[in-house]
Amino acid sequence: LGSCTVIASDKTGTLTENQMTVRALDVGGRKLAVTGGGLDSSGAFEDEGQAVDPEDGSALSTLLLAGALCNEAHVRWPEGATGKSSAQGDPTEVALLVAAAKAGLQRDALITRYPQVDQVPFEPDRKFAASIHREVGAQEKIVFVKGAPERVAEMCDREAGDEGTSPFDRLEVARRTDVLAAQGLRVLAVAVGRGDQAAQSVHGEFPLGFCFLGLVGMLDPPRERVREAVEACRSAGIEVKMVTGDHAGTAAAVAAMIGLAPADAPVIHGNELAGLSDVELRETLEQSAVFARVSPADKLRIVRSLREAGEVVAVTGDGVNDAPALKAAHVGAAMGRNGTDVAKEASEIVVADDHFETIAAAVEEGRVAFSNIRKATVFLLSSGFAELLSILGSVVLGLRLPFLPAQILWLNVVTNGLEDVALAMEPGEPDEFRRRPRNPREGIVTPLLIERMAIAGFVMAAGTLGVFLLEGGAHEASLPYAQVAALTTMVVFQVLHVGNCRSQRHSAFGLSPFSNRFLLFGVGASLILHVAAMYWGPTQRLLHLEPLDLETWARIVMVAGSILVAVELH
Repeated sequence: LGSCTVIASDKTGTLTENQMTVRALDVGGRKLAVTGGGLDSSGAFEDEGQAVDPEDGSALSTLLLAGALCNEAHVRWPEGATGKSSAQGDPTEVALLVAAAKAGLQRDALITRYPQVDQVPFEPDRKFAASIHREVGAQEKIVFVKGAPERVAEMCDREAGDEGTSPFDRLEVARRTDVLAAQGLRVLAVAVGRGDQAAQSVHGEFPLGFCFLGLVGMLDPPRERVREAVEACRSAGIEVKMVTGDHAGTAAAVAAMIGLAPADAPVIHGNELAGLSDVELRETLEQSAVFARVSPADKLRIVRSLREAGEVVAVTGDGVNDAPALKAAHVGAAMGRNGTDVAKEASEIVVADDHFETIAAAVEEGRVAFSNIRKATVFLLSSGFAELLSILGSVVLGLRLPFLPAQILWLNVVTNGLEDVALAMEPGEPDEFRRRPRNPREGIVTPLLIERMAIAGFVMAAGTLGVFLLEGGAHEASLPYAQVAALTTMVVFQVLHVGNCRSQRHSAFGLSPFSNRFLLFGVGASLILHVAAMYWGPTQRLLHLEPLDLETWARIVMVAGSILVAVELH
């Protein structure tokens, strides 16, 4: 995830709040504003500031009736002044129930008057849902339909209005849809059909003969910090692409609100994708950031095309139909709150709070984790290389070994071990999320780091052998003291070198020692343990240690300081 170059994000619930509220209605070309928000049923319908009463049998009342009955959500209204409303189900359908309640139409009462006899559930390929009812005391079936405006419009041959029905103008409805979508509203169309023929038709591939009731515009506001998260991703070299099933105008408006794309940027429609070759699709993906009315198959094709272009792709999704794209991505990120079990099973990670900014933070955390693995690896390998060179150097020069086996074990397990574990707790460098993503084919240790490890290893080995010789390592009588001095030199070398390993790019002197308190504690603990072992009887006998005088300590500190100079110069 830390090396991803593209995040293909769904819009609803990830970039937006997924808290739908009906804000506008278009009934017969008459635009009505809807007041109130959330689960508040006390709002009203207004035409240019004047209240409108949804009279029984009017086009407005029928539209609200259709929204309440063609619905699988449930809202529990408060009992008494202190009660609270609660809702279960899809936020879009909850919003339709709340809008109907503002006209005094509640589903529990309506379903008793209009019992349901059949239904057609929503499918992405179908792009509409239908619910078939029969009014108590009547024989005629009533079919309520809601779905994508362009799909519902194909089913209609007339439109309801205040003066009855009128001929249906599909182009005019498309224009009215664009007006609502340009305001950032999610737009649904609602229609009604009557009789057995309509009930049978709705099960077919091309339903016809329905009456268009109007358009419903719902507001789903962008999340608070999503604009900053998108900008942070962009500065980190990560492209963010919105891939949504919503109307192109809605997608464009939301993309402009969150800074994903300019308001006049082209939006690629799902129908356009079908006519593009693989090469053309790849070029389109390079130029465009917003894709609307996209089917699950389109989303899967987008992900595969990005992968073939060499991108590292993270994909967000919540529905069953998102599973193929989630599975095909390098990192599938399912939504934890509203995501289906199928989406979660197909994903590598689950975003517990459904926020896009959490995904962006996870990318940064992935970078920090990899960087810390690299830092700890470089520290361990360079320290081990220094110990190896010290021993090989003493053999080549015909000297006694600078360390005893027990001392090497002490060095690696106790002093070195505390520091490398603490190094893995580095909080991350300030510019970690302002760098280009690393190449995923790049190994943990790069040629530059190999060069740095070699330099550090040679400096530490040379310094250790130098102190060993200065303290009489060539003489049998002073060998134990010289070995303790050599061991202590390597300990101090590693204490200073761990500061070098905190960053590949920045000076050790530019990093606050207090930004990683684990490391500060680890370094202090390793020094205290080593000095204590030199004075405590059991460890003196076990490790063949003895105290060092102040002159030796001064030489050790001066020699060990050379590691800072060497790495800073490099």
